[in-house]
Amino acid sequence: MDPSHPFLQGVDDPKPFPHSFPDLVRLDRAMLCPICKEFLHGPVSIACGHSFCSACIRGSLTHAKKCPSCGDAASEGAIRRNRALEEMVDAWESARTESQPASAASEQVQVIADSSDSEAQELSENAPCPICGVTLEIAAIPGHIERGCPQPKAKAAPAKTTWKKLFSGTGGGKGKTTDMKRIVKPNYSLISIGDLRALLSDYGLPTTGDRHSLEARFQEWTILYNSNLDTSYPAALSALRAKLANTEASRRRDREKGKEDEVEALASKEGLAKHVREQRSEFERLRQDVLNRKARKERGEPDGDRVDTAIEVE
Repeated sequence: MDPSHPFLQGVDDPKPFPHSFPDLVRLDRAMLCPICKEFLHGPVSIACGHSFCSACIRGSLTHAKKCPSCGDAASEGAIRRNRALEEMVDAWESARTESQPASAASEQVQVIADSSDSEAQELSENAPCPICGVTLEIAAIPGHIERGCPQPKAKAAPAKTTWKKLFSGTGGGKGKTTDMKRIVKPNYSLISIGDLRALLSDYGLPTTGDRHSLEARFQEWTILYNSNLDTSYPAALSALRAKLANTEASRRRDREKGKEDEVEALASKEGLAKHVREQRSEFERLRQDVLNRKARKERGEPDGDRVDTAIEVE
């Protein structure tokens, strides 16, 4: 699959550099997270030297304590914020949005403009984000919500000035992140369900569900909250809560869809045969259990699986 295909590009995504500029292509790819394949957001580094989005590597380490790129052992305690890389990615994003090599434009697919001026006007209009309320262009709102509603950056300088800052290293610094303490992961094997609900309540999160649901909710919230502190443009807590709610809703839909697929598979002859093959050992165990009970009954032996209780009669 060619990632430079125009159908795979978002409305507001800049076009990739052509292969006639291999150094720019290499630099462009170096700014991407190896896990999500998007520009690094809140970049952090781990002990082996590889860098990822903070949320991506924190989520990955909950499943496997190793680097997704090289396989070396890794832990969340070794995560370190990479401010220099964040500056580079931010400057690179701004620069490549403003300007690209001239030949790149000639290689891009020409798009025929729609004859309706009203549609073009609607795309250029601004509207508030339904989650955080920040005013943005309508076409940019979906991507803004997907990234967790980060605070808007300052308006980009002209392309010539931006490229000059990028390669001279004179770009300005970012605002100071609000002083918030990171969440320390609780010991889920020791914490009571009441204390777990209290933790969720402290952050304004739902406290409904069984223990498994509560643990999963707080684990996901810890990833969102702590990774939000690794960026110079932290999202509002309301945006993080909305993202958590969307994640849980998506997982519920996936579980329900999985159950529907299982039922649908059993309705077909092929699906039923597959189910029989997968459950053959369980069927054999149940069959053998019935035969053993029948044999014990014929020999007059008591049923070992049944406990007879004496009934007192007055």
